[in-house]
Amino acid sequence: MNDAQVIDCPATVESLVLTVVVDNVPGREDLETAWGLAVLVQGANKTVLFDTGPDGPLLLGNLRRLGIDPSTVDAVFLSHDHRDHTGGMRAFLEANPDVTVYLLPSFSAEVKTAATSAGAEVIEVAGPLSLCPGLCTLGRLGVDIPEQSLGVHTPEGLVLLTGCAHPGVENIVANARTLTGGDVLLVAGGFHLRSASPTEIDAVVAALVNLGVRNVAPSHCTGDGARQVFAATFGDRYHPSGVGTVLNLADLTR
Repeated sequence: MNDAQVIDCPATVESLVLTVVVDNVPGREDLETAWGLAVLVQGANKTVLFDTGPDGPLLLGNLRRLGIDPSTVDAVFLSHDHRDHTGGMRAFLEANPDVTVYLLPSFSAEVKTAATSAGAEVIEVAGPLSLCPGLCTLGRLGVDIPEQSLGVHTPEGLVLLTGCAHPGVENIVANARTLTGGDVLLVAGGFHLRSASPTEIDAVVAALVNLGVRNVAPSHCTGDGARQVFAATFGDRYHPSGVGTVLNLADLTR
């Protein structure tokens, strides 16, 4: 766990919009599904593409159908070095190389070289870091599969985006609370519970409740069984999420 404190990341994102661009969980019928994740984060000084899904044409096609111009994106945030989260990067950078790519030092030379060769600025994240007012990476967490999560500071609390939550979604939330000193309004993304036992799922759900998480929007690798448990536990604070889902700050229960 990181000991440093996130600094210079005030609660300025008051009109946060999260749009699921790629997901294996079905949603809008006009959008393609694929095993992976990509989420557009809008409302801060920088528009961020969180992960890029497994495939470039699919990513760009879904962006087009959603009416999103790649040139409006300022940064690409890669949670971890698995192809279902990085596979669309090259095609995206061909469409818009004028971005900053945030990744971990543990990423392969192939991914780093592809980003720099496309003309993008690459920042290797060593620890908690502010991307701009209101947006921060919580830095590297995990050993076997290092992963970074994106934190969005809002007036209502912290919004967390996880790629696959390989270090454990409950550990990511606990780490975020330690680093920011704030409450967690929403955790969204992949929770990596698809192969977990019912006992393990119940323990994770209980941990998030005990950590004070107010809203959840699990998708990608969370698994249908786990999502059903989250829905039953969180009630109207559970937000179904699949490709094409749009979550606004106003949608979240305080």
